Amino acid sequence: MYSNDCGETIYLFDIERAILDVESVRQCKTVVSEIDGRKTHVAHVVFYQDQYPQDAILEQIKEVCQRKLSENHYPHLFRLYSDALPVAPSGKLDVVKMEIEVDNLINL
Repeated sequence: MYSNDCGETIYLFDIERAILDVESVRQCKTVVSEIDGRKTHVAHVVFYQDQYPQDAILEQIKEVCQRKLSENHYPHLFRLYSDALPVAPSGKLDVVKMEIEVDNLINL
């Protein structure tokens, strides 16, 4: 959860739940990253390997998010992983790493 530039509260778990409704999505974690001096939410996603082409899955995600989320909740930035989201030595998702990894983002 965080507040965007307009002061609206953004619930990251709502974004994750919408994205995970797409059957081709295996994992999703949404984090807040600072990009160009501004905080925004970025969806980190892993697809099932033997599914549709990446562009088709991203289009499905876009459609589901537009249907289920308010406009300010819709994630415009995605980081895709080939096999799994990063894991910290503790065995939990490495949220800190995801927050600072702002390279190779896909903008929808």
